[in-house]
Amino acid sequence: MDQEAIVAEIIDNNPQRRMWQCSACAYESKWKNNLIKHQRTHTGERPFQCPQCHQRFTQFVHLRRHVESHHSGLGEIGSA
Repeated sequence: MDQEAIVAEIIDNNPQRRMWQCSACAYESKWKNNLIKHQRTHTGERPFQCPQCHQRFTQFVHLRRHVESHHSGLGEIGSA
């Protein structure tokens, strides 16, 4: 699926009820960052790469867990 085709849509612009909806499916979230993470399931984007083995991940927390469990002694991974 084309990454540009997936956009965030605001369902209700009232700050008390604002919801973001994926244009590719029925997923909704109160937080735009959650929608961005979700959209990677459609685009296949994996923006976080292990500096040791070059495996890629959809979320930074998954990269951090990978490094801690597979590459002990590599040191702390900074924030993305």
